[in-house]
Amino acid sequence: KLGSLRLWDPNMPNIYDVILKLRRKGQELDVVRSYFGMRKIDFELAKESGVPTAIRVNGVPRYLRGALYQSYHPDGVYTATSVETLKNDIAEAKRFGFNFLRVHIKVDDPLLLYWADKLGMLLMADFPNFGEGGDTPLGRSRFEAMIRETIERDFNHPSIFAWCLFNETWGFGGQAEFM
Repeated sequence: KLGSLRLWDPNMPNIYDVILKLRRKGQELDVVRSYFGMRKIDFELAKESGVPTAIRVNGVPRYLRGALYQSYHPDGVYTATSVETLKNDIAEAKRFGFNFLRVHIKVDDPLLLYWADKLGMLLMADFPNFGEGGDTPLGRSRFEAMIRETIERDFNHPSIFAWCLFNETWGFGGQAEFM
């Protein structure tokens, strides 16, 4: 029983722990532990033009103070060598006064998303560029599959408030004409 719902936001990252148990005839067969946070992301609209003027978290306008999170790690390049590294990255960003990070052109480790959820960091999740020859039928197929699989895996993290489909126009073809 939850009682009154406490919403998630960067200042108060309220998380609810969940334990799901599969039982048959009184015997516990499996246990899954998870968590969730509830929040609403929308936009404040200008009265005269109807143009979005501010992002809101739970109906409150939020000024984004952010940084680009490259997530390069000296010992593992794109892979952190410990969970503590990921936790510390989020904690240090908060300590520096940021409430938002843009995870740069990679699908990051779910443990990074966990610590963003737990510590209260808004994330814009980028997708990698096309790569492998750029805008080809195979490249587009792989890109679409990666986007669908990533959103299916990560859509329910309260920290993720936006998805960035591509970085500038890398991999979308057309660059050869300018070289």
